[in-house]
Amino acid sequence: MAKRDHGLDVDPLTDFVICCGQSEAFAAAIFAIIDPGDEVLLFDPAYETYETCIELARGVPPNNVPLDPPSWTLNEDEFLKSFTSRTKAVVLNSPHNPTGKVFSKEELLIIAQACQKVDCFAITDDVYEYITYHENKHISLASLPGMQERTVITSSLSKTYSVTGWRIGWACSPASIASAIRNIHVKLTDSAPALFQEAALIALTSTLDFYSSLKTTMR
Repeated sequence: MAKRDHGLDVDPLTDFVICCGQSEAFAAAIFAIIDPGDEVLLFDPAYETYETCIELARGVPPNNVPLDPPSWTLNEDEFLKSFTSRTKAVVLNSPHNPTGKVFSKEELLIIAQACQKVDCFAITDDVYEYITYHENKHISLASLPGMQERTVITSSLSKTYSVTGWRIGWACSPASIASAIRNIHVKLTDSAPALFQEAALIALTSTLDFYSSLKTTMR
């Protein structure tokens, strides 16, 4: 899927960490990357668990970048002014919870260029990537030039396949970061349910027709 849908060249043996849902994948990614005193940029409004994970990692309370209503657009000036010498990562959730916003390619390029300029990570929450409508299309931040080596993608089966109780999620990143996330994961939950991992293999081989159907059946 990473290759088919986003053109990402990844090694399934070294670049993926299977976790107990996206929530654990995100927490493990934060714990692996954030050191005490580091800052993380969040787009406001933000899913509630992000800030808690950052605080547990002893990062500085997040510097929230407000999205401008009614379309929740990215204010480039406000975003760029939010970076400091301590900024370690930007968290991007697209499609966005709770607003439903899908970040445009132009907005993603602004984020990508800023991350490269200040040399920080991006951690993405892509759980709604296949649930978009009309002309909106999810674009992986990692697929933009210069971003795969600094992006941690977190996602899960929960929303796309309507199996929130299975708690099967993952983090995808360069091998060196994935190794650190894996070391955190085994200390948090040890492993995701083995039987549900086997079932996940069936879900992940769904045909393209299935993903197209989500645009009509989940309105």
